[in-house]
Amino acid sequence: MRKEKLLKVVIILLLSIFSTSAVLAGWFSSDKAGTTGASFLKIGVGGRPIGMGETYGAVSDDVNAIYWNPAGLSQIKESQISVMHAMWLETIFYDFLAYAQPLKIGVIGGGASYLSMAEMDKLDVDSGGNLVETGETFRPYDLAVALSYGMPIGPLMVGASLKYIGQEIDDEKAMAFGVDIGTLWKKGKLALGFSVQNIGSQIKFIDESAPLPLNIRLGAAYNLPLPGIHSHLLLALDVNAPIDDDPNAHIGMEYAYKKIKDIQIAARVGLKSEAISDLDGFSGFSCGLGFIWGPVGVDYAWVPYGELGSTHRISLIVKFGKTGEVSSKRAETMPPKVEGMVVEEGERGLVIRLGSRMLFKEGESTLTPDAYPALEEVAKILKKYPKKSIIVEGYADNRGSKSFNLKLSRLRADSVANYLIKNCGIPSSQIAIKSYGEAKPIASNATSEGREKNRRVEIVILK
Repeated sequence: MRKEKLLKVVIILLLSIFSTSAVLAGWFSSDKAGTTGASFLKIGVGGRPIGMGETYGAVSDDVNAIYWNPAGLSQIKESQISVMHAMWLETIFYDFLAYAQPLKIGVIGGGASYLSMAEMDKLDVDSGGNLVETGETFRPYDLAVALSYGMPIGPLMVGASLKYIGQEIDDEKAMAFGVDIGTLWKKGKLALGFSVQNIGSQIKFIDESAPLPLNIRLGAAYNLPLPGIHSHLLLALDVNAPIDDDPNAHIGMEYAYKKIKDIQIAARVGLKSEAISDLDGFSGFSCGLGFIWGPVGVDYAWVPYGELGSTHRISLIVKFGKTGEVSSKRAETMPPKVEGMVVEEGERGLVIRLGSRMLFKEGESTLTPDAYPALEEVAKILKKYPKKSIIVEGYADNRGSKSFNLKLSRLRADSVANYLIKNCGIPSSQIAIKSYGEAKPIASNATSEGREKNRRVEIVILK
């Protein structure tokens, strides 16, 4: 009851902030271009998000959530550290460093972004009113430091970041404080995100003040597992309403391939509507690559800006502590001993193997009452992985025709999946069904013992 009340309060608060921000922003228009300060806060971080066209509002499943949507920190299951270096336009460089640490309740994180430029010559005005070089130089810079926290509340994830913003040009300095807030909802393959960035004080240089570049972000993402080809396809959309520009839309896609254990390769593309109208050439387009080997991931993104040139980002994420959700929970998810059930880790994830004798009568696909206790134990394991994709696979031995074995293995897999969905509360959106018939035996079909092992149903919790 307390959680429900707290959830209502959070939703009302977010909606109130959204409404207030919309009014303060003057309903967002490009007529206000150039009226905000600390514009470097608009520059996104992370090779993966940038390669996907900055569509991370509903994805935000790693330490980069500190920038995009702090609610996404709630999805992190292990400590993470990330560094990014961006070769920006001309002689400008942009760097980002972040760390996230899971706590007993929620996840805390911290990040710092730093924009630097090449040294510039100091100028002065002589007695004739002309600009002259002084022989001295200075290096302008912008800095933002954030402390973030995310946690789940009921079906939602919520988060916030407190930020210090500092800028320096020659001897002039400016500072401000800001807040980011966000929420994220996930169900099965679909995710929705909402965040408000850069709510805060004005930043003042000498006698001129300007508001921070407030932005309201709405995001949606759909993660489609493709287990047959060891891949997944992630589709994402973000709609932004910045205080100093017209509302705009971003779309992005990631295709990731993982057949070898602990190794994943990803390709990404994205498109931003505002850059298409403002610039030329390939402006608005972005693309990138990603490579994961165990706990280490490297991402690269390329973004062209028409005649202004192109930008390049490379980022590194290292995960440590827990080794991942499936492996870290293995000990606690091992069921009580059930005859005929095997639970083991495989290349694809956690595999639960059930012999057909404990589930069905010979040649039939209707579950026997003896199968129910075993499937209840299976459901207890599956419920510990609400965000993971599950495949129920049916197999047979080589007795009978191939077509009969393929059909029988499909019907048996259907029976198991339907029981888990209808009787155990496992979401149908989480489960896929496959049948292999007599293909992929795990023992010899020359013996009765081997054939019995091959007649099975496997439930795979994908990594």
